Amino acid sequence: MQVDMRHFIALILLLINALAIAQTANIRVMSYNLMYYRTSSAPCSHNQSAIQRDNALKDIIAYVNPTVLSVNEIGTSPSTASFVLNNVINTNGQSNYAKALSTGNGSSLGNALFFDTTKVALHSQAILEKDAQNNNIVRVIDLYRLYYKDPKLKLGADTLYFTVASAHLKAGNSSANRNDRDHATKALMNHLRDNVADENVIMCGDFNIYNASEAAFQNLVNYGTSSERFNDPINQMGSWNNNANYAAIHTQSTHASSSGCHSGGGLDDRFDFILASNAIMGNTHGIKYKLNSYATVGNDGNHFNQSINSGTNLSAPQAIINDLYDFSDHLPVILELEIRLSDIGQNELWPTEKLMVGNPFKNELNISNKSGERFQVSLFTFTGKQLNALTVLPNSEQQLPLEFLPKGTYLLISQDDHGQQYRQKLIKQ
Repeated sequence: MQVDMRHFIALILLLINALAIAQTANIRVMSYNLMYYRTSSAPCSHNQSAIQRDNALKDIIAYVNPTVLSVNEIGTSPSTASFVLNNVINTNGQSNYAKALSTGNGSSLGNALFFDTTKVALHSQAILEKDAQNNNIVRVIDLYRLYYKDPKLKLGADTLYFTVASAHLKAGNSSANRNDRDHATKALMNHLRDNVADENVIMCGDFNIYNASEAAFQNLVNYGTSSERFNDPINQMGSWNNNANYAAIHTQSTHASSSGCHSGGGLDDRFDFILASNAIMGNTHGIKYKLNSYATVGNDGNHFNQSINSGTNLSAPQAIINDLYDFSDHLPVILELEIRLSDIGQNELWPTEKLMVGNPFKNELNISNKSGERFQVSLFTFTGKQLNALTVLPNSEQQLPLEFLPKGTYLLISQDDHGQQYRQKLIKQ
């Protein structure tokens, strides 16, 4: 079946025009080491009561207002994440956050994820426990697949998925510790290559890495498969440990002198990160890093080797600076992602009540026709080249083989028995 080229060109012009004025939405990602939060197995004592720490965390999260919150050191009990959700985040009239399942990995240094359900949803999650040699890595890495809840999803809008990998890598600067981190990040990159279809991926957490040349970090930013590599959004590569040149991005420690669970030394290490994939940095799959949005909350750049509440710190309200100082010896890191919203207009809505297609797809496109009508569907490149076509029979499920296509974005045009045409962007993963 051949689509009338005049109609096709008109559709392409509509698409280009819509993309030029495409609306966007922002989501904020926050990564925070909670420093043995509510864990009975902590090898140290807290300077605050549990209630004081709860209130401090409540204030910090409310101040940052993240869409996605990834945390480390939340302990072994699944009830802790539930407690954070119900008694820290969803309070003071707020009820729109949810949490991922607790993995229960047996470590007091476990990870957890919380998210604003008005903006994103959790599709699935997994944990990475073994390296390439099938040996257990020292600390598991949690992977969460989410998608943005575009208001036009039900109308055939693209589903923009992204994956968050949350890690708390082995601490310490001995060769054994560095080897543990090396094995963990190698395992992660291999897992992403083999098992994660999303191009939009961020990795966050407490990496315990002292400089960019460490093997564990190089595994992330110089992985053998270039499309899988991560980037430092602020491009601050170097030897971060105790280096005043990186004072504005240090995340640990909030205390000049050690006290209880708090490490001393003041701000002099960059242990906490949010890294972004090539697709996010290059804006190739609908999600991009918002320029200049990366920040270390509570670091004004003027507290190298000092407590963050020493003297004046105007990077946040004084009450928040005090909360950050008291609550943890790490500071949160944040960035914003810009989401491209659907450009579907009222005159070009995909008839999802009749014809459903799997999007994104891999080697074949699954098409389900729930109506008594017949549809002619054709797949095109955005330069106008027709790639494949299919007649979809009434009340049937059929497949359009597309294994020969490279990964990328394509245009699907359908036409019903009455000559009405519809179009939808498709993504091959």
